[in-house]
Amino acid sequence: MTEQTECILDATAGNQVFYKTKESEKVVYLDLETKLERKPTIFADNRKLPFQDCVFHTILFDPPHAWAFYSIFYGFPDAKTFRENHPNDGRAYPTYYGMDKYKTKSALISAIFQAQKEFHRVLTDNGMLWLNWSDLKVPLKRILPLFSDWNELIRLRVASNNQQMSDCYNWWVAFVKDKKTVSLEHFFLRG
Repeated sequence: MTEQTECILDATAGNQVFYKTKESEKVVYLDLETKLERKPTIFADNRKLPFQDCVFHTILFDPPHAWAFYSIFYGFPDAKTFRENHPNDGRAYPTYYGMDKYKTKSALISAIFQAQKEFHRVLTDNGMLWLNWSDLKVPLKRILPLFSDWNELIRLRVASNNQQMSDCYNWWVAFVKDKKTVSLEHFFLRG
């Protein structure tokens, strides 16, 4: 892949259900699940990204918010069963949460930690990582320490019915890769 510093990586694209525009030359859609209705640009594991260092300006990360035990508890032991039984709320493609990918809470936490390390590698300096997290089984305050090499810039609690499961809070958190302080002079043209 050639360098695309203005490009966005959706590292957990799923069926791209929250996108208004489903096709964009500026977005690389990546997912590990091969049986999605809407195919990603690349099938890959976000813990081992097939990209060079510092190629993306923005990364979107919406990892599973629970693990296989809860997927089975909700009656969806795998992606196929989920697709067959989950209403798609009138969307062209159903939502897929990926809870079947990790057998335990520890496996999920480890996957998130490994993924954010890869994001740090492929993101440009001062690039942004957007994390979508639901307090479904693990509160956000337990996930944030995994992002210790990042500078948290924005934390938004989402109140949309499409972004909330049960009584849990859903969050979008924006992190900046570089912790360096940037002076105002950096933003102005020099004469």
